[in-house]
Amino acid sequence: MLAVFSCSNNDDQPTDPRLEFVGTYKISETEVRVVNFATDIDSTFTVDIDPKVKFELDNNLNNNELLVDMEEYIEDLYSASFLAFGTLPDDIDVDIDEDMIAQISGNYFEISNAEFEVRIVFEGVVTLLDNEIEVEGNFIGDTVKFDFEIEAESDSAQLDFTGESEGEKD
Repeated sequence: MLAVFSCSNNDDQPTDPRLEFVGTYKISETEVRVVNFATDIDSTFTVDIDPKVKFELDNNLNNNELLVDMEEYIEDLYSASFLAFGTLPDDIDVDIDEDMIAQISGNYFEISNAEFEVRIVFEGVVTLLDNEIEVEGNFIGDTVKFDFEIEAESDSAQLDFTGESEGEKD
């Protein structure tokens, strides 16, 4: 009888450096500047929101990319921004058709030209905003910090959201 045993040491295989960034981050601090070009509103304020932003691995992505889910973050950012101006829409719905991809380099990440639509309902009137977001940030241990810019346009409005957010891994 011949017995063959094999020991494999997985320490020789490099681990995926993105793994340390994968997870859900609860955003606790956000400062935003909103400019409404149609009404000449230009205001900077801190919004009290605590949404989650999720970074995920996806086998279809390159080894320097992560899938990002910011839908809850964007909805909360819109709601809080409208509330800061004294109005709250009946409904805000964010629709991100294409995957939002973060390019990773070390602890740095960026999301470039990700597009999405926001549907806002005020007293039965529906406004659709076409949006583009750019994000640049860093992972620092279990913390994520990022700067963002959202450009939003409709037939009757042009908004620009810029700011910074910070959160901790759940």
